[in-house]
Amino acid sequence: MGDGNITLAVPKSIEFPQKVLYVLSRRNNLPELERKGNMSPLPIPIDSGLGKKIDVVFFGRYAAANFNFYGPRATGLATTSR
Repeated sequence: MGDGNITLAVPKSIEFPQKVLYVLSRRNNLPELERKGNMSPLPIPIDSGLGKKIDVVFFGRYAAANFNFYGPRATGLATTSR
């Protein structure tokens, strides 16, 4: 994605209808933890991120997906799977 974030397509079911969990893992510019007015970094391991997901279901030639404003776009799944 060019901004340090990554997308992942995780198969959930290979039987009909096929199901995929499509995740945008935010790795940069993360929010901070606030406690009594004091700010500190979130305790997220270096090889991890904040995950935003959508579910995609394939019905033959058709696909259906839910929408998450902060998550990946279903149309990006085609470039992730290449």
